[in-house]
Amino acid sequence: MSKVRFIAAMTAAKAAQNLLIAAKKNAAWHLPGRVAKKIMPGFPGDELQRPKTVIAVTGTDGKTTVCNMLCDLFTSMGYRVVCNNMGFNALDGIKSMLIYGSTVTGKPKADIGVFEIDERRTRQMCELLHPQYLMVTGLFRDSVNNNAHPEYIASIVSGGVPAGTQLILNADDLISSRIAPQVPREKKHFFGMDRLESDVTRCVNLVNDARVCPVCQAPLVYDTIKYHHIGRAHCEKCGLVSETPDVLGKQPNLQNNTLTVREGGTDTVYPLVNDSIFNMYNETAIITLLRAMGISREQIAEAFSKLKVTETRYSRTEVGSCEIVTQLAKGKNSVACSRAFEYVKDLPGEKQLIIMLDDVFDRAASSEDTAWIFDTDFEFLNDPHIHKIVIAGVRQREYRFRL
Repeated sequence: MSKVRFIAAMTAAKAAQNLLIAAKKNAAWHLPGRVAKKIMPGFPGDELQRPKTVIAVTGTDGKTTVCNMLCDLFTSMGYRVVCNNMGFNALDGIKSMLIYGSTVTGKPKADIGVFEIDERRTRQMCELLHPQYLMVTGLFRDSVNNNAHPEYIASIVSGGVPAGTQLILNADDLISSRIAPQVPREKKHFFGMDRLESDVTRCVNLVNDARVCPVCQAPLVYDTIKYHHIGRAHCEKCGLVSETPDVLGKQPNLQNNTLTVREGGTDTVYPLVNDSIFNMYNETAIITLLRAMGISREQIAEAFSKLKVTETRYSRTEVGSCEIVTQLAKGKNSVACSRAFEYVKDLPGEKQLIIMLDDVFDRAASSEDTAWIFDTDFEFLNDPHIHKIVIAGVRQREYRFRL
């Protein structure tokens, strides 16, 4: 009887998916999961098989970009992939993508599943997906509508890691690198970036969520900082030091658009997908995952040569004598916007800037809390090469005041 109900749930859910595809209603892709759950309250149970390899990606920023890149990389390598690459990272959205990637009887149509998951729902997501690999891009303070302090979010992620899951962690993030102490070191693969010419030893950002030692609460000493609390630190009181990366990104060659990555004493040159420090971390994290899966350096480099960051996230277009650069940043997120502003500041040439920081849902579900803009480094835009700033959106007066 449960098998009959399961097939009925799958049939109805797939019908809902076909209607959404025909109507191009991408924002409603949580609906098939809800339809299946309505018919079969325990859906999916054990009837829905997962792909042979399941990868879950979480973290405050970078999840969608990493998942898009992984999906494209695996596809170029010849794998069949199911991926929630449009950012459906809530429970019903994940179920919808599992339905999409399976037959009506519950057999997987994909070799690999790549799923972005909400960090606050790590336990539920991992219980649903049974991932072989869980990547944490990094943990920062987020919108006050979404998250509390990143150390609290780290405790949620820690408690949700299943036994046997291998972890891909940012060695340069003292918050996320310390999650899941119950997982043995041999199941953790750390990535990081070597000292860059742009590194500093004192945080220049308004936000640094790792100012004190997480063990003894003494002030941390940073040996090098990339941005916010991302860098290499130690505690002079208890001896805590940042984790040693297993895979280390080194100084990029921006003329040749390459990134040298050291792993196990061997340096390999990979195509550089994007020159922002944030995407260098994303690329190094992906290389760490692929190497943990046993994919060769040569195969990874070839796949990266065909890859580019999704144009909805980043694009560059030549129009006459001007170049138009677009960047997408996570709404109401001080770290994501600060990264975008510093990137704009560092671009060569004379610049004019259009800021549209309100998302499409702002009018329907607006928040009166604008405190995040005072955690955002608008000061990066106080630059002699930025001649004009145009502000748009329903919050334009707050941004003008902040500027």
